[in-house]
Amino acid sequence: MRSRRTNRRMLAGAGMLCAALAVGAAGPPAAAQQQEQQLAPVMVTLDASGSMADTLPSGGTKMDAAKSALTGLVDSVDETAELGLQVYGSQTGESPEEKAEGCTDVVTAQPVGPVEPDTIKQAVNDVEPSGYTPIGAALRAASDELPSEGPRAVVLISDGLDTCAPPDPCEVASELAEDGVDLSVHAVGFQVDAKAREQLSCIAESTGGSYTDASDEGQLEEELPEVVKQAQRTYEAQGTPITGTEDFPNAPSMTPGQHLDTIDAGQTKYYRLAVPENYTAHVSATSIIPNDENNMGVPRLYTRIFDEARKQCAENFDIQSMWQPHLTSTMSWNPQEDSGDCNPGDEVYFAVEREGPDDTKHWTYELELMVTLEPPVTGSAGPKANSTDVPFQQPSGTEKPVTGGGSFNDATELPGSGVYVDEMRLGEMATYKVKLDWGESVSAQTNVDGRGIDDVITVDTTLRTPQRSLTSESVTQHVYLNDNQDSAQPATMARVLYDNRAEGYPSLAGWHYITLQSSTGESDESMPVRLSVSKGGERVEAPAYANAEGMPAGPVTNTEDTRNDAQHDVTAQAQTEQVSGPPTWFWILISAIGGGALLTGGLLLGRQRKRNSRRANQPLNY
Repeated sequence: MRSRRTNRRMLAGAGMLCAALAVGAAGPPAAAQQQEQQLAPVMVTLDASGSMADTLPSGGTKMDAAKSALTGLVDSVDETAELGLQVYGSQTGESPEEKAEGCTDVVTAQPVGPVEPDTIKQAVNDVEPSGYTPIGAALRAASDELPSEGPRAVVLISDGLDTCAPPDPCEVASELAEDGVDLSVHAVGFQVDAKAREQLSCIAESTGGSYTDASDEGQLEEELPEVVKQAQRTYEAQGTPITGTEDFPNAPSMTPGQHLDTIDAGQTKYYRLAVPENYTAHVSATSIIPNDENNMGVPRLYTRIFDEARKQCAENFDIQSMWQPHLTSTMSWNPQEDSGDCNPGDEVYFAVEREGPDDTKHWTYELELMVTLEPPVTGSAGPKANSTDVPFQQPSGTEKPVTGGGSFNDATELPGSGVYVDEMRLGEMATYKVKLDWGESVSAQTNVDGRGIDDVITVDTTLRTPQRSLTSESVTQHVYLNDNQDSAQPATMARVLYDNRAEGYPSLAGWHYITLQSSTGESDESMPVRLSVSKGGERVEAPAYANAEGMPAGPVTNTEDTRNDAQHDVTAQAQTEQVSGPPTWFWILISAIGGGALLTGGLLLGRQRKRNSRRANQPLNY
């Protein structure tokens, strides 16, 4: 479960350092452990009302088909999945005398947790359809069985209308959406009529979920695993809790790492950030847009840096497309190179502003913040700048099935070059990651099978850096299709070279992200997607970073074990020449908070250089 958001007052000293070292010896810090959970927990809610005993043209019953589909689902789910099973309508008959009891007939056959295939299969096999259809009550019961925080989902399988209202199931879905913005309901209608389809669609739409039609047993067996994958693919915000303020003087200090806050519509939040002499600050903000947001209006997310006199030093922003699930604004800033007319001292203020949307369903969005402090290079920076994109090379080998993650935090790791096959639905984003060392590059080409999709849709392929910025302004490639199969032009990037930042390209070794984003539409069909990934370039020596006492010789990483991270090579090869900076206690404090050399959250290197706004040289008035 996500930690509560609280202000943490930082204490320096040997006691805190010893405590942090003890945590490091015992295991990864809490935030790192939190990131191990990759998939949203799902409760599968099965209709076992009397109508599920109806015979199909093939000879079996609807329940036989549901049992077969659930058995196939259990065999196909990811080993890290958390799944539960609830059944409604199986404990009573359909007589008027049994209605009161039948309308509360919801049984948890398997609590949500790690998948136990044999247990779930036995529970499914024991179900006998017989009673009423209390969908509203079942939704409430399913919500109660799921975690109270974080992304979670209900997959509802029904063959008809609720027969117990009140409560009206669509109203219940709306209530659940209000109570928890991270809860979505994905409905599967099995041989339903128009009225049932309308009700199930309303349930899904009210929570930002999906509705899927299954007209026969074959389609149910095929679609159910895809619906569960979609339910699991949800953005899960992560980070060490921090609470920004709406004024300068009381802003909390923000250290390198990944942090978690919230931001309201029209709100600006401030954080203090100490930037040592000759160091570069790399910052980003990601605002997560709830699944069921209205998307009426175009929100923006601004990131800015101010000096203590409240003069603006730098600015950047991200603007949302109509189906984008998050806004991410990044920047890189060096006080010696990018000060402009501001006068930064030992500390600056990092500000994040959310503008819009004008007609918002959710006043508050979750906000991920990422910070790293990069030391200067005192020796060789590596090869000279070369901003030419590395050409895409069509990979060979057997296609590998994958399920893309729902966020940067749970992006699916790809080992390198290869052809990967996934399934997506309209409005979805799938995220993958490839680790690059200095001198390497990655490119990707997407092929989408849109046959069966009635809408005119777009699928975007984008490459992003470890700090979540675009690898270039023109990196995104599009597939436009309508009821056909088509491929985008490859999305390519330059090699990861330190000096490429002088050409305006972000360069840092580490995880690089590939995101696929589909436009929205009316169709509930899934689309087969082939992602061809080409890892190129040649590995080169890492830049020779200066080393401040108590700090690693290079950008600090966010993994549980730095020896397994691409940046470990940077630390191992970098020079240890001393560089001027804050006193030793400052670095001890940072090391203690992170558990030695480990700092929780994603540490990033920003690409965007300073962008002065029209108000950049004007003091702010409050």
